[in-house]
Amino acid sequence: MARLQNKTCLSILRSILGPELASEYAFAKKIDMSVSWVKQATSGHIPLTPKTASAIAYETGISFNWLLSGNTSSPPMDADGMPYTIESYARQRDKNNRAATSSNKDTFESTIADSLHLLMRVFNHAISCNQAGMFLLCLEKFARDMDIRFGTSSFYDRSRENAILQNLVLNIHLPEILDPEYERILLESHSKELGEKLENLRRQKALEKPKRQKQRSS
Repeated sequence: MARLQNKTCLSILRSILGPELASEYAFAKKIDMSVSWVKQATSGHIPLTPKTASAIAYETGISFNWLLSGNTSSPPMDADGMPYTIESYARQRDKNNRAATSSNKDTFESTIADSLHLLMRVFNHAISCNQAGMFLLCLEKFARDMDIRFGTSSFYDRSRENAILQNLVLNIHLPEILDPEYERILLESHSKELGEKLENLRRQKALEKPKRQKQRSS
């Protein structure tokens, strides 16, 4: 592999990986792109897209945000926010190999469950800090960013999805009143739809509260 000049985040990444792992042919094969694309993207003649950055991040363990930022003055980081090294790549490779040899269904279910548990713990802490509204705005932004990065599918069972969401909502301990700044933030971010959803959820929880109290007392 020819000596790389660190002009782009991709060239920095390939320099860290070294000639054996990041030759133009090997790297192109790894991320399912052409050798020509690797040459042009490495030199900065064509930009990385969220889709290609996602593929590179998955294969190498590099931070998606760092890679897509194009900021070569900041040090490369891995997906966990730690300095990126060849060992970071080795950990990601091992992780991908384990996922490939295990049951896809078990892996998906475990990852989704762990992520939802973490999300709810963070949400509960945000409530205790009077930051529930801000949390929900960040969550909405995260969902939209994921949509931009991966796209959405039109093929799903709507009735099954609604049942899952309904069950999830009923087990969320929404605060009676969100943080005082929430309405202002919503107006500034033009997130009217999210505000309406939260208002409906609060009303639903308010209606269910007397029923639960009655059941406990009986």
